[in-house]
Amino acid sequence: MGRVDEALRNFYGAIKAARASGLEGLRITALTNLGGYHQDLYNLEDSRNYSEEALRAARQAWAPVSIVTAAVNPIVTYHAARLVNEARAMGGYLLAHEDELLPGARQRYTFPLALAHLGVGGIDQARRFLERGASSAVGDGVTMWGWLQARCLLAA
Repeated sequence: MGRVDEALRNFYGAIKAARASGLEGLRITALTNLGGYHQDLYNLEDSRNYSEEALRAARQAWAPVSIVTAAVNPIVTYHAARLVNEARAMGGYLLAHEDELLPGARQRYTFPLALAHLGVGGIDQARRFLERGASSAVGDGVTMWGWLQARCLLAA
């Protein structure tokens, strides 16, 4: 709607307020949201920095709800920045540390996990995450699923 600068001021204001509050949950949420917004704006370096800080803070606070969201944002950012090994490593983290996530989190975030594998040529692994169809907590389900399926077909 042409209000990017105003939105950014609000996101940065939220971080400032969260830090001043001393409440770790607010800080993690503000960092995750700002990282995601920078991703939307294709400010990939800012997105990466805020998302990685959010993930570190979420892990230190042992906040399963925040951990998965903070880990998914970097997968998409890394992929967009062509840091495919980093995207795969973050996907690997989610797969290897299920004990840090809410039950069923891996099943709700299949698209980023597929993307993490696809970037490094793991077409079969990516397809396994897409088998459930257009169901994921990330993005427009049908559009994202179709895009990832097309990417798998083109890469094969």
